[in-house]
Amino acid sequence: MMRGWLRGRWPLLVVVFLFVLVELLLLSQGRMLLWDEPVYLSNARGHVSGSYFGEDFRFPLLELFVAGAWSLTGESLLVAQLLIVAFGVVAIVAFWGVLGFLVRDDRFRIGATALFALGGLLLYWSFRVYTDVPGVALLLVSSWCLLRYDKGGEWYFALLSGVFLGLSFLMRFSLAAFVVAMVPVFVSRDRWRGVVSFVVGGLVATVPWMLYNLLSYGELFWDFFEQARVVGMYTSWQPVPLFLGYLFVALGALLVFLVPFFRVVYKRRDRVSLTVVFFVVVSFLLASLTPLKLPRYLLAVVPFFILACVVGAERWYGLVGKRWRRVAGVVLVVLLSVQVVLSFSASWVFLSREASCFEDSSAHQALLFSEAYIPAGDLVISNSWPWYGYFGDHRARSTWSSDVSEVVGEDSHAWLFVQERGGLDVVVGV
Repeated sequence: MMRGWLRGRWPLLVVVFLFVLVELLLLSQGRMLLWDEPVYLSNARGHVSGSYFGEDFRFPLLELFVAGAWSLTGESLLVAQLLIVAFGVVAIVAFWGVLGFLVRDDRFRIGATALFALGGLLLYWSFRVYTDVPGVALLLVSSWCLLRYDKGGEWYFALLSGVFLGLSFLMRFSLAAFVVAMVPVFVSRDRWRGVVSFVVGGLVATVPWMLYNLLSYGELFWDFFEQARVVGMYTSWQPVPLFLGYLFVALGALLVFLVPFFRVVYKRRDRVSLTVVFFVVVSFLLASLTPLKLPRYLLAVVPFFILACVVGAERWYGLVGKRWRRVAGVVLVVLLSVQVVLSFSASWVFLSREASCFEDSSAHQALLFSEAYIPAGDLVISNSWPWYGYFGDHRARSTWSSDVSEVVGEDSHAWLFVQERGGLDVVVGV
């Protein structure tokens, strides 16, 4: 029985093994936490043992997952990072499952999974304590449940699809937009039981969050609107071509297979193909309409573009005459291999430089100083405040005013750390 199960899935296990191996190598290097990571970690600490620093308008679900893990293991940065790696594995397995509904040739399924797992973008963000990888993992699980419901009509798969989409919303609010992409399945099936199950599943995931907001802040969607307000104050609009450039870096020449994909959709006009089109369009619009065009936002876009490209590539390969079939296969292997190697290499080089730049830097030394000599709970004012809030467990505030006394407020004293482009070079006791 085990051999039969492994026969069709061993390529997936190989890809997952390579993915986990690379993530462990990256974790072993040690590097500075990125901007949002200290905030989510501090929020999680607040649930477990109490914290002097936190930002309650952040996405609510990630800190609960981390806090749950810490309640079993004790507070550990490594445990939090391994949790994100586990979500990365879930994303890969769910993506493999979704491909099974769309791709008939296992070779295309293996290639698409390898590109998604080892193409650099997922590798870079799957050990960062950010919401992007967990969010896309939950979204892909929801998508698999949706397609499984479409295939068999079992209402409980529609329920689970709603639950996981609701959880992905709590991980990243913007992912709620993908509910639009799920419309073709329910409209064309005309099964009210499935629609009701899907809605109930979404409510099961989100109602506890709404009740907590209502009891704590007096509003059902408090952190949703508060985050939009805060982000809107400090975020500038970046041009759409920047996002298109990131997309080309992620997929390269493989994007040409979007042309045969849309031909397939036009000829088939089935629910599954239309659903993929909706996912591609929604993900593209979501990334385009987001003010910031950060590379990590592409994590919610790339899997669906890969799905479309691999369906198009399979269609193109099937149209090639038998005489040229081997040549076409070589072309596809070369394109895929080059894209994986280039993307993987670029991420690896960047990560290696990032680790070496932080070690013994002025920023690193300042954090060590704050941990060693500043008591927990003391007020630290800095334009890099999240790091001091987490590492030293300080009451950290931003330098929102040039008048330091205004930032200090009623506190009797504070520590001021100012980071300039050349590094963290001013440490002043106020």
